[in-house]
Amino acid sequence: MENIENFVQNFNVIKKLQIKKNKKKQKIEVTQIDERENGVVYYKMECELKDNNKTWQLQKRFAEFEELHLKLTKQTLNLPYLPPKSLFKLQQSDLKKRKTDLQKYLRALILRPDIRSNETFTYFVQLDKYTTVQKPLSYKQLGQINNLPMNVQDIHYEDNQGVILVSIGENNLKQKITGFLNNFFGNISQKSQEVQGKVICFKSKNPYVFDFQKQWEIDLFSCPQVMAYDEKLSILAVGLYNGDIQCYRVQVEKGYQGYEDYCIIKRHTEEITGIHIDFSNAQVYSISKDKSLVITNISNSDQQFRVDEKMLENQLTALCLDSINERIFLGDSVGNIFVYSSIHPYQHIISFKSEYYSTISSIYISKQKNYILFGFKNGYIRVYELKKKGSVLKNQNYYLYKLIKIRILLLILYLLSKDLNKQIVFTFLQNIEKYILIVSIIYQYQVLLIINQFIVLMLIKNYQIK
Repeated sequence: MENIENFVQNFNVIKKLQIKKNKKKQKIEVTQIDERENGVVYYKMECELKDNNKTWQLQKRFAEFEELHLKLTKQTLNLPYLPPKSLFKLQQSDLKKRKTDLQKYLRALILRPDIRSNETFTYFVQLDKYTTVQKPLSYKQLGQINNLPMNVQDIHYEDNQGVILVSIGENNLKQKITGFLNNFFGNISQKSQEVQGKVICFKSKNPYVFDFQKQWEIDLFSCPQVMAYDEKLSILAVGLYNGDIQCYRVQVEKGYQGYEDYCIIKRHTEEITGIHIDFSNAQVYSISKDKSLVITNISNSDQQFRVDEKMLENQLTALCLDSINERIFLGDSVGNIFVYSSIHPYQHIISFKSEYYSTISSIYISKQKNYILFGFKNGYIRVYELKKKGSVLKNQNYYLYKLIKIRILLLILYLLSKDLNKQIVFTFLQNIEKYILIVSIIYQYQVLLIINQFIVLMLIKNYQIK
């Protein structure tokens, strides 16, 4: 128990990684409107790079701005507002307004690093002539595998061996209905004899040529969802839609020419969503939509430990262990993050709510640096840093939330000084606090600022502070 307590004390709590701002100073000003005799209008621009004292002038028609905006729309998102094209000739006041709008448009573009390095934009403002712009890395296709009979579910590549393990499958309607009925009424159907998926091994004669040939395949009677392979144990674990985990030993000593059935882990009742193999302890960690984490000994599948605490009230969707297999990181379907010790009895260390009410679809921990990445199904990725001993997870929402709590206490003192029912006062203010906490998670910092200002105004009014 002392080891666990020491481990908890030494646990590095997570803190958001602050990304440094780009310090390169660039400036673009729309300086003049040049209306020619033929009615064509040009907008003169002055561009400046302050870091190397470079300045140059450009002139562009509005149609060129439209062309730039159209190209950028196909390459990136959330572009700033571009004033619309007019069907009629613009008066001088309208031209001045358009000049101002174009200035705002260019300033918004130049602030974005992805736009500054965009080839279309750099060509438009001739930035490539006066500064070195990092160009995208080129890529080259080295090989391919075509005409797989089902959807690719997961893939694993063995470095320096020229071996690819691929799981393919399809969750057809019949299987989904059967799984739904089994969850409610128990196992009412017999095991399906229809092949729902496969694991296929491809190997290249030369690991640097990528000319892959199929070595063997395994038929699966439930669709594979996730896959894990440990090269030291030569164990391949495949998590299935029906909750089973099929384990195989790959015959590495025979040049990956075959495989052997190893064991079947039947500890989950719903779809497997994550698997990790720990070589040092010969254990398989697995999570499922049945809201449980199971640790199973590979050499003896009867030895297992199941974590399905009350706090795991949502479907578990992501699993990852740190580089030394000491901490287990879990993510669920509503954005909760849980951390457990991988030392028996697998005690809970910490849990916290991310700012997004969305499924955590993947977790990755950097082996070189102390970074952890969470991928969300709504399209966001968040990078955190595993901090040193004594650090606490704090951000601007956290500090403002604490400040609001203090001001709520002041409000309680005021209300209790009135002739009001104390129980009603406490119930009302507790509900306010819960609401504020939900807002801090979902609606972020700006809404918290508004709530804070509202409470301050209430305090000023009630205490008659001048």
